[in-house]
Amino acid sequence: MQPGKTFANSLKSKATSNYSSENCTVRRERTNTPLQALVTMNDTQFMEAARHLAETAMLQETTFDSRLDSITLHAIAEGKIPVEPLVTGKVGVEGVAKAFEDLGSPERHAKILVEPWRS
Repeated sequence: MQPGKTFANSLKSKATSNYSSENCTVRRERTNTPLQALVTMNDTQFMEAARHLAETAMLQETTFDSRLDSITLHAIAEGKIPVEPLVTGKVGVEGVAKAFEDLGSPERHAKILVEPWRS
């Protein structure tokens, strides 16, 4: 304890402090600050993962659009992009032909999910 500080003042200071060296936080708090984004984007692990993803797309695909599609499908498959908001319709196997017709009109449908068990 610092000279001149009473025990009660010391307790009050610890109780109102946001940081205590006696506590351990296992999970980092989520924030969306520009500084955190900059730190995250420059993190070595993040950079290596991004490099590997881009390298894989460049080796497998030949055009920019197909590379972007490949990266997007990869993110959807890993659950990083929720697909539910993109699905505008669901059909069974019998409805596939009609689904292709509907997809010709982007105002009506963007993605139609085929569920074989649906009738």
